Amino acid sequence: MPYLLERKGAVVQVSSTSGRIASAGNGVYAATKFGVDAFAEALRQEVTALGVRAEHGHRIRPAGQAR
Repeated sequence: MPYLLERKGAVVQVSSTSGRIASAGNGVYAATKFGVDAFAEALRQEVTALGVRAEHGHRIRPAGQAR
């Protein structure tokens, strides 16, 4: 983290749509993705004021996935 703060870099976290919508049979997987989403949001709030950009990858989709 010190290097990231010094360079005013960026953190990009990629998750799954399961972090927003859970489905039957995927509860544990969805729970981990909800956790990634919460961590990404908390990190964004913590580092933005320090000049570090934090992005969360729900906008990033694998090839062929509908928008």
